[in-house]
Amino acid sequence: MHRFTHNFCLCQIGKLPVTRLPVQPTTLDRPARVGDVPDVLCVGVSYRTAPVEFRERLSALESDWVAQLGPACPSITEWALVTTCNRWELYAATTHSVEEALGEVQAALQAALDAPAGEYAPRLFRYTGRDAARHLCQVAAGLDSLILGEAQIQGQIGSAYTTGVAQGTVGPVLSLLMRTAIRAGRRARHETPIGTRAVTMSSVALAAAEAYAGSLADRRIVVVGAGEMARLALKVLHSRQARQVTVVNRTVARAQALLADPGWQALALDQLPTAVAQADIVFCATRAPGFVISPELLTHLSDAATCVKVLVDLALPRDVDPAIRHLPGMILIDLDDLQEQLDQGLAARRRSVPAVESLIDAVLDEWEQAMRDLSIRPLVVELRLKAEQIRRQEMARTLRFLGDVDDSTRTQLDHLTRALVNKLLHEPTMHIKALAHAGPAEAGQVDEQAATIRALFGLETEPHVPHDATPAL
Repeated sequence: MHRFTHNFCLCQIGKLPVTRLPVQPTTLDRPARVGDVPDVLCVGVSYRTAPVEFRERLSALESDWVAQLGPACPSITEWALVTTCNRWELYAATTHSVEEALGEVQAALQAALDAPAGEYAPRLFRYTGRDAARHLCQVAAGLDSLILGEAQIQGQIGSAYTTGVAQGTVGPVLSLLMRTAIRAGRRARHETPIGTRAVTMSSVALAAAEAYAGSLADRRIVVVGAGEMARLALKVLHSRQARQVTVVNRTVARAQALLADPGWQALALDQLPTAVAQADIVFCATRAPGFVISPELLTHLSDAATCVKVLVDLALPRDVDPAIRHLPGMILIDLDDLQEQLDQGLAARRRSVPAVESLIDAVLDEWEQAMRDLSIRPLVVELRLKAEQIRRQEMARTLRFLGDVDDSTRTQLDHLTRALVNKLLHEPTMHIKALAHAGPAEAGQVDEQAATIRALFGLETEPHVPHDATPAL
């Protein structure tokens, strides 16, 4: 087993799952040593720092460029890319100077973009150490999103992590960082109101309709229009498992293209009176210059028409004549009504930001301790591997001496020798792990103690790792 992979298999922080990585021969092959405290950095752009045209240029970089970043940046040992329509962020780990690593990443970006530094450098933000970890946690919690508290970004960070694992560019340092951020995002949404209350116009509209009409899954719903607002409303309706949805549009083909469920249907605009007559809820989002739904259309409904209707007008100019408010059984919700609810939802999320930041601080404290644990883990692994090598050698010699030994005896001997090794190494292992809790002032003592342990146990700088060795920690 590759040493990097082996060390990573032993890395388990808290309740986070252990992941086995298919590491390829890259800069990840470099051995880690006690004293090589890893550091992390982030270089990127977002909707706050760069226009969409520049973000598109970064997104167009081939995935091979990211996968092969190692040769261009010898100072970094791990890397992963978090990319969405609103951000492009490269995270990396290094045991060298972070300034050196940042310089290499920026030089690689300049070469890939084929642009002078003055064109792109001012748009980049750069974070290192705890600041980089804090930024990723804030991103995962939705604090840096265009829509405060949105949850989709958490899954996108998870996808970036999975991709990095598959490409062999994510190791123990970034695995710890990214899983920590995902955990921070999950806790933020479970323990604070940051993800509650609708804060997009389409989700607010559906929430308002649901407040009057009940569960959307059981209602007959008409969506008039096939533009962006209609598309977003249909997306939310699909997520709410609405089964009876009709899309009405001037061009039927465009309406058909928006049907997300086999049970949904598309109709032409001249069939709008029939569709409205049968509907419980009507969402209007066209670009028509005049009213699409008038009092006359509703007053001429047949006796079979639904008595109470909720009409949600998402259009500007308006699609629904405001005089409809005065008709019996008609509930009209327009953009002004929705904006008030939207403002209330955003205000509730903003009030939860301090609680999320406090939660992130606590998570980052745990992350920093786990990072210190990573810095001494190689020494634990070396000690355990050396003991395992000796145990196997002595087991083989003993079995040769004993001659023909049955399987039961062989199993008992194997169990006995493993138990002895674990008992003997328990105290040294606990002592080594305690080194991770030493403060900066004691860094010299940590190096001295690590050197003493290596000398006492005859450890090599780069121990041989048997292919099937799995020492217990």
